[in-house]
Amino acid sequence: MAAKILLVASDPVEALVLSETLVQGGYRVIPSDDTITALPLARREAPDLVLVDLTLPGGLMLLSRLSLFPDTAMIPTVALADSQLLAGEAMRMGTRAVLNKPIVTPDLLAAVSDHVMSPGALEAAPPALLAHQPRLDALRDLGVLDTPAEETYDRFTRLVAHILDVPVALISLVDDERQFFTSQVGLREPWATMRQTPLSHSFCQFTVTFRQPVVINDAAEHPLVRHNLAVSEMDVAAYAGVPLITSSGEAVGSLCAIDAKPHEWSDDEVAALTDLGAILIELLELRGPGPAKGSEASRPDVA
Repeated sequence: MAAKILLVASDPVEALVLSETLVQGGYRVIPSDDTITALPLARREAPDLVLVDLTLPGGLMLLSRLSLFPDTAMIPTVALADSQLLAGEAMRMGTRAVLNKPIVTPDLLAAVSDHVMSPGALEAAPPALLAHQPRLDALRDLGVLDTPAEETYDRFTRLVAHILDVPVALISLVDDERQFFTSQVGLREPWATMRQTPLSHSFCQFTVTFRQPVVINDAAEHPLVRHNLAVSEMDVAAYAGVPLITSSGEAVGSLCAIDAKPHEWSDDEVAALTDLGAILIELLELRGPGPAKGSEASRPDVA
């Protein structure tokens, strides 16, 4: 049986050319000309690959939603872009490959062939995005990495735990190797004392790279995170996190709520978390002394 390709493109001429190319390559094409109907179509048809034209309004949002929905997270995506900016954003959203316009037929067929039979969700956030130097600079300029816990920030995590009625809440700052908890409430040992984990135990890495709320009702069933060690070693069964984005536009961490059992997060809960996250990043920037405190020389000694 021919593999199914969901083709999301609005330009009728370009869509026809792409569709004919794919059909000639032996694929079955399911067309969609807008991103609003493409997501439910993907959930219903379960294609083997989704090909998205990013010049279509909402194309990037579609990529992120495909990665975050449990029933579409395993579907590989390939994006078509007309700029390096769009291409970079597509990689941030977890697409497998980006083809630059104008599309060359051999390149299109090669990209589809490479990924159509390789379903699977992201195993980790793209390392290049986490290691992006301006992002790391913005993170370190806040001056709160590897610092003692402060009551000012602990109020936020207590408030999140109370409002969302969960046992665990974190302010997680994510660099290129780990997540550091500026504040935490409810973590069990040894994590409560360590106040950090490697990225193998991090859901917040996805919140940072997606740059939007990540809501997971049942981590054990979600392809994006079900193999993450936070599930088996830290009892993370449900997660809701919002990105902390600085005034310079860099996503440096997450304010998140964690439950030890599956949790159907409501829109009101996510909205409350989003509001608190917006207040928190403003406070972090207001209190942050800038590059001087973020330098190696000013960091506290670690035994």
